[in-house]
Amino acid sequence: EWRLVCKLPYNAQFQLWIEIDAPAGKTILFDSTNPLVAANQDTQQYTTKPGLQSYETPKWISGEGAIYTIPAGVTVRAVEYRETGYDTSFAGSFGCNDNDFNILWQKATRTAYLCMRDHYMDCPDRERAEWLGDAVLEMEEGFYAFDTLANTMARNLLLSKQINDLPGQNLIAHGEFGEWNYYMYTGDLATISAIYSSTNEYLNRYKMGSDGLPIHRTEGWDWYDWGVGTTDKDVIQVAEYFSAINALKKMAKVTGHEADIPSIDEKINSIKANFDKSFWKEDGYRSGEELDERANAMAVVSGLADSSKWNIIGKILETHNNCGPYFERWVLEALCKMKKPDQALLRMYSRYKYQIQSGISTLWEYIERSFENSPPWSTDTDEYLSLNHAWNTPNLILSKFIAGVAPESPGWRSYHVFPQEAFLSSIKAKVPTVKGMIQ
Repeated sequence: EWRLVCKLPYNAQFQLWIEIDAPAGKTILFDSTNPLVAANQDTQQYTTKPGLQSYETPKWISGEGAIYTIPAGVTVRAVEYRETGYDTSFAGSFGCNDNDFNILWQKATRTAYLCMRDHYMDCPDRERAEWLGDAVLEMEEGFYAFDTLANTMARNLLLSKQINDLPGQNLIAHGEFGEWNYYMYTGDLATISAIYSSTNEYLNRYKMGSDGLPIHRTEGWDWYDWGVGTTDKDVIQVAEYFSAINALKKMAKVTGHEADIPSIDEKINSIKANFDKSFWKEDGYRSGEELDERANAMAVVSGLADSSKWNIIGKILETHNNCGPYFERWVLEALCKMKKPDQALLRMYSRYKYQIQSGISTLWEYIERSFENSPPWSTDTDEYLSLNHAWNTPNLILSKFIAGVAPESPGWRSYHVFPQEAFLSSIKAKVPTVKGMIQ
């Protein structure tokens, strides 16, 4: 037998096709060049009939290329592939004078698209699971990368999968970054009205403690991020909860649940009054001995860290590179919110430089791994990682904060363009919205 290896123009969801001349009873194998596909489905096979024939595999796989294993005695006439995927177009764009960031925007967008099909998924090869945190990040990217057909998948996410067993991901989904963001970008009040009660019920599970802060909930898996170093779960969960109930208050106003607002305000005011008392130290926010960039970034983006603390927090975000790509999204937003776009772009480049330079068209699971030094196709322990993982969001950061385009009111009735050029000398962007293209 022999192997025919074919390269695709980019990582895609595809089916394989072959035309052959063969005797009967020969078995042809169809694979992706991405070996993690085997974790999700068996190798597809075709047994030949006599004569000239063609065959297309019934199941889609993903990868940068295809492998056909051809038995002796079979003559290959032609091979082709059929690309399939979610029904949306790559309508958004970002460009600047530094091509490294243009490459990164495109790779992040390709990554997000490959993690969409019947629903959002964390990766199209290893498990295809709809984790709420990954899905929220994909939804945010979609508002800048794809046409508004992608909003249907976002609506389905909010309506169909309300709770999982990760408190960190639930608070992200049921709050500013998930449900309220969806409303701001779509203006879809009907969906927000439909999910308000379940969101309110979930956030009410958090009871206030004697310290004036919500008591830490572990639920099933008290996870907030991959990466290294100490993840300060106590600080992060309070900041995420604060962001979520501020969003709940806005949702209550627009959906006619004003009667809930006094009790929501009581929690908001209690957290505001006690967060610094519990967590602020002279070197930053922490609940123990170790500083965590994730905790300090979430304190900024939630609005709990006022500007008097930004210089100290900025130094933390400049010197700590512990978080995984999931939480990198909030670290980069925090730097932009603190008016440190140079630092944000330099951090983005330093963390993604191996992926910018690689010949792979997507962004992989562990931000800190270089492709050369830690081959992603290894199946040993924690190196069993996907070549294409949903939680990489540099395209969102570049479009929303560096180009600076975002809605000011629901459904883009009004919007702002507040670019933070940093050291860039030119920026151009297209943002597809429910009101039309912003360019």
